Amino acid sequence: IFAGIAGATQADYRKAIANRLAERFHTDVAVDWDAANVLSMGVDPENSVAVICGTGSSVFVRKGTQQEHYGGWGALFDQAGSAYDIGKDAIRCTLAVEDGLWEESRLSRLVWETLGGNAYDHISTIYKKGSPYIASFAKLVLQAAADGDVNAEKILWSNAERLALLIRQAVSRNGVPAQIIAAGSFIKYDMFRAIVEQQAGVELTMPTLPQVYGACIEALRADGLKACESFSQAFKDSYKMVAF
Repeated sequence: IFAGIAGATQADYRKAIANRLAERFHTDVAVDWDAANVLSMGVDPENSVAVICGTGSSVFVRKGTQQEHYGGWGALFDQAGSAYDIGKDAIRCTLAVEDGLWEESRLSRLVWETLGGNAYDHISTIYKKGSPYIASFAKLVLQAAADGDVNAEKILWSNAERLALLIRQAVSRNGVPAQIIAAGSFIKYDMFRAIVEQQAGVELTMPTLPQVYGACIEALRADGLKACESFSQAFKDSYKMVAF
């Protein structure tokens, strides 16, 4: 069994999850972070780069048995490049408007509409709801940018630049991979992904199957096996049936 789970490599979670699954299913168990699922979804699971961009963001590289990651230090230390950072920039921009430092724009109006009033008056609520809530404001930046809001465009470009920097560093250190795979709730948006690709000088591939497929490939790799075309097709067929 292979379990690729976000946060599973922190503290003692890996050992706890592995032990519980082994007790339940009486088989060998490997546990890793969810990025391993994404790394195994490309044309060559042993030579790939995964760009994860959702609430947080990071870049992962696999070369044979070696695996590295760039960024992904958490909200306190990551500088930019995630939905959380973009959402935070949207709120920060709106607060600057309220302080008279910036001019009112499409973005600030969208933030006020979403909050149901002045951003300053909702700061305590924003803090209480935390990172996922702040990340939800990133979609407003996309909406405002599509409407020609200059502030929103600057936010997208500055965050894309940081993520692109991580990608370029990963490729520079490890060589050009067989494929660069992108996953996460925010990189799926064409507008932002196109900006990242332009700044990084790469093409990002979006998986057509769920991450559980990558976990299946990881389970095969743990047994020293590779996925053949018939396995991949069988998975795709069964996935269509479940999705239907």
